[in-house]
Amino acid sequence: MVNIFTALPWLKPFDMLGTDDERNRIATLFSEENGHIISEYFSRRAKIGQMEVGQIMFHNLPKEYEKDFFDRTEALLGEVNATLSFYDTLSADIRNSFEKLRVFVSRVNEADRFDEEHLLPIALEVFGSVPFPVTTEYVPIKKASRSKTATLHAGFISTAITAL
Repeated sequence: MVNIFTALPWLKPFDMLGTDDERNRIATLFSEENGHIISEYFSRRAKIGQMEVGQIMFHNLPKEYEKDFFDRTEALLGEVNATLSFYDTLSADIRNSFEKLRVFVSRVNEADRFDEEHLLPIALEVFGSVPFPVTTEYVPIKKASRSKTATLHAGFISTAITAL
């Protein structure tokens, strides 16, 4: 990951990303403290795993079992797993995107005009379509600072990109 954070600022458009923020998130996520929490979680899970089925079935759990601790740690493990998966496939994803971009650029001459209506079908054919969860919110905005009336505008918030 250190190599990725060294290389990303050299690559366009990744040079515009807040890599320092992501580097800090990674440092916090893989901190020694979180390592101890995860180790303690597995130690407690092992104790529960050694119990008899009847004890577990009747919720006769040892004092080491704390639901909040287990829930928080399982969420932490989920974040660790998602982060590792993201960075594990990042180089292949970038390479794949680059190859598809080369194909798209080679086919641009097929479009009658360089606008969305003519380029979008080619882009969809090359890149495919990927669901991109977006939340829409309508807000009133004045046309100018002196306007007495407001018009309704849509604001879009993407929830898809979380890693960088």
